[in-house]
Amino acid sequence: MGFSLLMAGLLVVGGVVPTADAKTRKIATSTSASVTRSVTAGGSAIVAARVKLKPGNRALKRVRVVVQMRPVESTAWITIARVRTDKRGKASFKTQPLSANVDTRVLYKGSAKYRSSSSTVRRIVVAQGLRITGTSASALNAGDPVLVSGTATAPLVGSPLELQVRFGSSELARAAKSWATISTGLVGGDGSFAISAAPMAVGTAEFRAVFRGSKSLSAAESNSALVALSLSDAVAITSSAVGIVMVGQTVTFTGTASPARAGTEAGLYYQKDGSTTWTSAAPATTFDATGHATVTIAMPSAGVRNYSFRITSGTSSTKVYSALVQVATYSWFSLDSALAATGTSGSLSAKSGLVSGSQMSGRGYTTIRSDTVRGSLWRLGGRCVSFQAARAVLDGGDELQNIGFTARLDAQDEIEYDDLWPGDAPEPITLDVTGVSELSLILTLPGNYDLWLPTTGIWASPQVLCTAKP
Repeated sequence: MGFSLLMAGLLVVGGVVPTADAKTRKIATSTSASVTRSVTAGGSAIVAARVKLKPGNRALKRVRVVVQMRPVESTAWITIARVRTDKRGKASFKTQPLSANVDTRVLYKGSAKYRSSSSTVRRIVVAQGLRITGTSASALNAGDPVLVSGTATAPLVGSPLELQVRFGSSELARAAKSWATISTGLVGGDGSFAISAAPMAVGTAEFRAVFRGSKSLSAAESNSALVALSLSDAVAITSSAVGIVMVGQTVTFTGTASPARAGTEAGLYYQKDGSTTWTSAAPATTFDATGHATVTIAMPSAGVRNYSFRITSGTSSTKVYSALVQVATYSWFSLDSALAATGTSGSLSAKSGLVSGSQMSGRGYTTIRSDTVRGSLWRLGGRCVSFQAARAVLDGGDELQNIGFTARLDAQDEIEYDDLWPGDAPEPITLDVTGVSELSLILTLPGNYDLWLPTTGIWASPQVLCTAKP
């Protein structure tokens, strides 16, 4: 063996000559990214990246990088583009139109020679837009309702909005005061909104619409709109009505005038729900020295009414209405045309309710009848709030026969009660039927139903509390 070959072998064994692993060791890289930090909803953003070698910061040119994006509330990345770097190691990509805030990053996946690397996560904030386009009036009396209308960018459809107001006689005076939320509303399906409010202060009211924002949608504020609120003939109204008001129940309405207008005549008027006609509800009264007028009336009939005071004398001859007080009056209506007193024991008259042994009679219902089922479906039309009855089995039937009782609300919510037998005491039933369109009262007969000695089930004295007869 020659000397040179021997030395070569020793050099290899001693590690002086690079190993195969050292020859294939990958070179480190770094990937950075920058983005358009803020765009308007519907606009596009630019994602720019640069890939360099480490150390030395030499550009890694003509390599492919991956642009990824995800909604801010998500943890899953979605690849939206693959682009190549130029001779300076740079690449850029224009996104599709954006509607909500997103996070983005750029990846270089590496090669046999270079290691992979990833940029830091960059967020693109998508600015949402609100704009007030008009008000129902430019000048009002304090306390009169005003409608503020506007538009929003498409991603805000269905989102909650706040209508805020601040008052002042000048722009500087208003700017010195904080905004206060006076009403709320939603952005409609067409991207528009209309929010009603009844500001009580005097001077110039400045309105704006506000979206508080969410994790994926940025907060937004609209431009402002001004409405002048007059000192004269403003009347606020309150009522003593709390919850459901029965027909015949007395309700006290108090009007507060600003300014006080002591001695000025005012009348209480009402407007039926859905109507545009105002009708006098009571004889005229006058404001006292503190600016208060009080009227107490009995609710005349079922229905939803808006009440307001009207100045009927003094310097103004126009109809001036305050912020409205809505009072819903209700009455009890029987679901049985042959209503009789409900018994207190197992002995009840078959004419005191809806029974399993007879055909039902009345308005607004459909009979439910089969070999084992008796019942009736009542069309309440969403006008009622409460149902009351007593369920029972009449005495005199077969003691081995039981009756089942079921109430169904709009064919969705089914309430099944325990069976009753002859001799069982009646059980009072109360159901919340607010907004219910159809109420079904069902009696299930026993399998051994005896036509000669039938057991009779009954929904005794069924009644509903409604604004109008069902």
